[in-house]
Amino acid sequence: MGGASAGASSAGATHGGASGAGAASAGASHGGSSSAGASSAGASSAGASSAGASSAAGGAATTGGPCDAAHATAIVATSTTFTGKATDCIELSVNPSWATVKIQLQAQPGTAGYPVPFSFFSCAGDGTGSLTADFAPAILASGANPGCDLFVQFNGGASTLKVTYYD
Repeated sequence: MGGASAGASSAGATHGGASGAGAASAGASHGGSSSAGASSAGASSAGASSAGASSAAGGAATTGGPCDAAHATAIVATSTTFTGKATDCIELSVNPSWATVKIQLQAQPGTAGYPVPFSFFSCAGDGTGSLTADFAPAILASGANPGCDLFVQFNGGASTLKVTYYD
């Protein structure tokens, strides 16, 4: 899949508006975000994107680059704990044999600085959430198994993150 371009958008249809800086290049990501800058073709106002990013696979992280299989820091299996930075992108491995799931993240002691906002991306849809306290669950999806892995882009500072994944 293509990568996100931190400077301008090019050659991609957008979801919810025209994209500006930080949007996908060649229509390669979804979920999107932007930072300051000007859009190509003059479609954004005040130099910022209007919820624009393309709708193909992979999410555009608000901290830069895409969050997809090629860019994930780790693949996290259910009931395991990931320790990293609060700016990392991780892949949550969803067991395809389960009919229903309740995909959730639970921050663990050692996470520095709450809240830790995040965006997630999957074949079943995208969303946002926040880790708010040690052991407080953040539910990403519940119900029928989406049939694909989820990608989570944490948007906290460069502080330490320790989170357990359950489904």
